[in-house]
Amino acid sequence: MVLAAAIQLPPVASADSLLLAAPVGWTNGLVELSAAPALPALPAAGATCVGLWQLPETAEGMDSELGLLWSRYRKLSSLPLSPSEAVKALRLERLLQGRFAPGCLEPARLRQPWPLGSWLGDLAEDPDTLAAELLDLLHLLPSPEQEPLAEDLTERIAAGLRTEQGDKNERGPWLRLLDALVGGLNSSTPLLRGMACGLRSLGLRHASELEDPAARGIALVGLLQGKPAASPKELGSLVEAIDDLVLASGIARDAADQVAQRRLNGALETIVRKGGSELLLLRSLVLALNPDTCHRLGSLKPASVLLPLLQAVLLLDSTQAACLEDNGRRALVNLVERILPRVWWQQTLLVELLQGLRRCELELSWLWEVSVLLKGLERLHSRGIAPLSRDGETATWLEPQHPDQQLLLRTQVLVLLRLLPHPCDQAGGLLRLAGSAGKPPLLRLLDREDEEALVMAATAGLASRSVLLSRLAAERSGVPELLPPLLPVGDLEQAFSRILEHWHSRFSTQAGSAQAPITVVISAHAPQLNLLSLALESLSLQTLWPREVWVVDDASPPGIAADLADLVATCRRRLRLPLRLLRRSAREGTCRCRNVALEVMSGQALALQNVEALSHPLRLALQWQELKRGRAAVYARHLRLHQATAAPLPDGDGGGFFGDGITTLMVKRSIARDLGGFQGGRNWGDLHLWRQLEQCGGSCATTLLEQPLVLMSARHWLCNSVAPTR
Repeated sequence: MVLAAAIQLPPVASADSLLLAAPVGWTNGLVELSAAPALPALPAAGATCVGLWQLPETAEGMDSELGLLWSRYRKLSSLPLSPSEAVKALRLERLLQGRFAPGCLEPARLRQPWPLGSWLGDLAEDPDTLAAELLDLLHLLPSPEQEPLAEDLTERIAAGLRTEQGDKNERGPWLRLLDALVGGLNSSTPLLRGMACGLRSLGLRHASELEDPAARGIALVGLLQGKPAASPKELGSLVEAIDDLVLASGIARDAADQVAQRRLNGALETIVRKGGSELLLLRSLVLALNPDTCHRLGSLKPASVLLPLLQAVLLLDSTQAACLEDNGRRALVNLVERILPRVWWQQTLLVELLQGLRRCELELSWLWEVSVLLKGLERLHSRGIAPLSRDGETATWLEPQHPDQQLLLRTQVLVLLRLLPHPCDQAGGLLRLAGSAGKPPLLRLLDREDEEALVMAATAGLASRSVLLSRLAAERSGVPELLPPLLPVGDLEQAFSRILEHWHSRFSTQAGSAQAPITVVISAHAPQLNLLSLALESLSLQTLWPREVWVVDDASPPGIAADLADLVATCRRRLRLPLRLLRRSAREGTCRCRNVALEVMSGQALALQNVEALSHPLRLALQWQELKRGRAAVYARHLRLHQATAAPLPDGDGGGFFGDGITTLMVKRSIARDLGGFQGGRNWGDLHLWRQLEQCGGSCATTLLEQPLVLMSARHWLCNSVAPTR
């Protein structure tokens, strides 16, 4: 049995391709691209020359999927391209490059000069949409071709901003375009990272000169998102804009100018909402606010707008609060006491509050010392008394028999547990009240109705109980021995070592009992080698072994790269894993590393593995089983363990405990390639593919397994940037 394959000829005959009849075994991954024989050796390798074939201009006579792709590509490349068409063409080009031998596809017709002038001519119509298309274009281009486009775009934006300097009262389209680009250029690629820094500096200078406080505040808060730390000058400009807005709003209210007041309050709400996606920026902001401004902000509507302000204040610790003057500290306490009652009776807002603080290490003794509201709520709940709910003019006690009120009451208890300065000392009464409100949380966990018992234990700081309940919940979902009965109190490496020791005792006899055409991909830049070694060991315990495991080194420094190569060689011998190492010469980020692996892999499915994570021995087997049922991609849930203490942490959406496993992907290779692979910056490449899968194949194309199959590290953050959310 033979297969026709196109192979590039030497330059003298580059217009044609050699058509060969090659052994079908080559298509099963038995011959790697790097091991393919040279042209003179092809006959001896079993290939037979059939004739010469030239790629046609159209798909006529090529009634196949490849022919249709080629026709679409040539049609697009021969027309004046809009930004969206350019993105489509580059995605088609990536698909075609995966189907032809290197060099067979000549992409010159799609390249510079890009018609940026005509694209930017209609900028005023929709800067945000154009920015999204330009971001896709930048991320899709090969690295050498990004630079001229990035330079041209930066120069045109700088020139466009100069034309807007005459209008000091409006965020013009050029500033909006710049804002959107800076927000999306979250990349490990030095070129794109440098472009983002340059545009941000340019935009901040322009935004700080705007005279209208609404335009100035909205522009500044957008551009400061994602910045490691705002300078005192930048933060001062934003604080001044908010102070001016609050003052102008008060003047409009006194003058009964409702139109002006609505506009000013709308701008304040926009600033708070935009700041809510960067809580550490908002935390710095509330520390710098004028006490009178802080007090007035508590009257914004609706209550959902105030939630980010509440979260920002709750991120402050005693050291930061002590740096404030008495009136400033009292203003923040008043802000909490004005906002908390407005969200206290809204279940969805309380869950959102918990969600935003789930990975934050809180130290709120300063707030409990002076807040009458928090002390009163804790005293009522810890004694088993449900507080009053105000309905119109009538105050009534919560009825613990009503299911909705039971849920609300338990969520209120969770919030209090989260805010207590020392939850273990005061958690008993609160947990008893929550347990008495409806069906006991433990029974609901056993019946797989919810994970509230787990969230309560973790929130109360009961690490041992969290471990036992995590084991129990995983067992009920079909994952035995997720954790050992006891975890050592120590760092993540100690915990991972103990978990692997436990898995060895339970699964070593089943490890490698079968193999599937799965390629596991790990991308790493200067990784912690001890943790990577443990991650690889977890792959060696899989009951269904992968065909190959690629470690893609994203241009680690030379010394670390040498150590990484030694580790891979050692693990290949010790664990007997089919390990392979691929080193990148320039750092381009996780997405590019995965795309390289996508092209060289021989497996039918690609599975992602993080360096600081362990895969349960059943992970690959359960995900592969779903793929064989017709799914395009399969995700699993994950459990996060604290980096310093190894305590289980809540990480689920909507108040759940186990996370959504966005990095646990197993996807069919053909599907991933058809979608153009992984795109985007460091934090949203995984999300991009998730959304692409759902858009192209519908919800039935992907599935999220209920089983927690991956253990991940989690760092409580206070000084680093906010973790991304899906």
